[in-house]
Amino acid sequence: MHRDNYLKANQKAWEAWTDDHLRTGEYGLDALRNGGISLTPIDLEELGDVQGRSLLHLMCHLGTDTLSWARQGATVTGVDFSSKSIFVARAVAAELDLAARFVESDVYDTPTKIQEKFDIVYTNGGVICWLPDVPAWTRVVASLLKPGGVFYVREIHPIFWSLAQDRDDGLMVIEDAYFETDHPRRDDNSVVGKASIQTTYGWSHSLGEIVTSLIDAGLSIEFLHEHRMGEDWSWMLDMRQRNDGRWELREGRDRLPLEYSIRAHR
Repeated sequence: MHRDNYLKANQKAWEAWTDDHLRTGEYGLDALRNGGISLTPIDLEELGDVQGRSLLHLMCHLGTDTLSWARQGATVTGVDFSSKSIFVARAVAAELDLAARFVESDVYDTPTKIQEKFDIVYTNGGVICWLPDVPAWTRVVASLLKPGGVFYVREIHPIFWSLAQDRDDGLMVIEDAYFETDHPRRDDNSVVGKASIQTTYGWSHSLGEIVTSLIDAGLSIEFLHEHRMGEDWSWMLDMRQRNDGRWELREGRDRLPLEYSIRAHR
């Protein structure tokens, strides 16, 4: 199958999931409507003060994090390839009277849709697995940053995409590729936030590939942090939720990282 067909299948899935997430109030919609924000404490601490800065959120889905950064004082633009997601994001922004621009675009086409440069390019939470070409993505990121601009990503650690998710014996078993492969992984049981089941395609990308691609795109890495805890892991392995709402491994929490975050600048 051609790469474009994989991406079209994924786009179809996200169009369907948008309806589900709007209906259930997931992805931080309820928090936003109640006057709060959907951002994690890690994002807020590691990205820092965004007051008065221009921020581009790539692969923004419903735009809840985008609008949360607007509430933190940033001038925000969100980009997503789902027309339904962009429609919802614009509607929520209008409903809450938050200034934001939302652009429908495949992430790789973003520089052709948006010509300006930004102080910050941001993305988070389960997006890199949808990218067939990480080096091309990092070049897009670099092209959209002002000189001295900051890129920040917090992501699910790639080791977890290689683990079997349907075991009931508590064992962590390597089932899928950790390193990048020529062909994507097909998933016929993709459930995002208890949403509709769709056929999707995902790509494995090692931490080494991601970091090296950022460097090759001309970015300077400020830090790479690996985290023992994550934000929404009710769907994965043998997890327990802490009193602060975050998730960790039920046993042996130091065995593997759940997430990582990278901050870099141009």
